[in-house]
Formats: sequence, structure tokens, C-alpha cells
Amino acid sequence: MMLTKNKWLPFMLLPLLALFTSCQDYLYEEEQAIPEAIWTYADALQFTLPISDTTVAYNLYLEIKHRQDYEFENVYSLLKVKMPDGELNERQVSLELASPKGKWEGECQGEFCQRRLIFMPNIKFNQLGNYKIEFQQYSRQDSLPGIASLKLLLETAKAAPES
Repeated sequence: MMLTKNKWLPFMLLPLLALFTSCQDYLYEEEQAIPEAIWTYADALQFTLPISDTTVAYNLYLEIKHRQDYEFENVYSLLKVKMPDGELNERQVSLELASPKGKWEGECQGEFCQRRLIFMPNIKFNQLGNYKIEFQQYSRQDSLPGIASLKLLLETAKAAPES
């Protein structure tokens, strides 16, 4: 009995191969949960971002997980960045979760939505070492129900195509 080759096998394996090769490997990825999905002024979320190369550009993403019944279209946050030499920079940021028409941006499943924002695109860090990044809830009310977690992700920026 002679075995015949399955001509379709390579084509059936291609989608599986594409799935595994498309997975994103981040240089840094950390998620911090917010107790009971109620973000208070006292709950500052702190991340330590190690930078070991100042010659490349990076993309820094922020992923916000929130309940679908969250009352607002955005989250105001006070962002503090402490550089390795101790210099501190801070600014207020508005993290947009919904479109102007009120539709949630990102992916929603069950009671939660996740919104990934490219927070600092194509950034070059000018110092080696650990950058301390802190997000403080900065809205008009002390307790902000519906925000479940923040995740910080860092990747090497892709080189722009040459023209």
C-alpha cells in the first residue's frame, strides 16, 4: 500500500503558523489591578520601566480595563515620570475610552472593555536605568468606580519605511 501526500497540509498549517508569529513580544509588560475596580485618589499605580538602550526608539502603550457601565467617556490622570537621575516630570492626561458619540473604543467582552492607547509613540529615552512611572486618578470625585486595571507595555518602535 502506498501512502499519498496530503497536498493541502501546508495550506492548513499556514493560519496556525501566522497565529504564532503574529504574537507581540513586548520588552516590558506589567498590569496593575485596582481593588474592587474603584480607583481612588489614594490608589497611585506605579510602574518601573527598565531602559537599557538609549539609541533606539520605543513605543509605550497604556491599556485600560474598565467596566462597560463606567459612567464617563474618559479618565483624567496625573502622570508622574521620575527619571533615573531623579528628575521628576508631571502632567495631567485625559485617557479617552469612548468615541464622541459614546461608543466604547477597544475590545469589549462580557462586563469589561479594554482600550489600548499608544501613549508615547516613537520615544527615545536619554538615560539608562529605571524610569518610575506613576498614574494617579485625577477626576473630580475621590472614588472612580469602573476602572479595573492599567497595563503598561513597551516595544521597540518599527523603523519608518524609507522613501
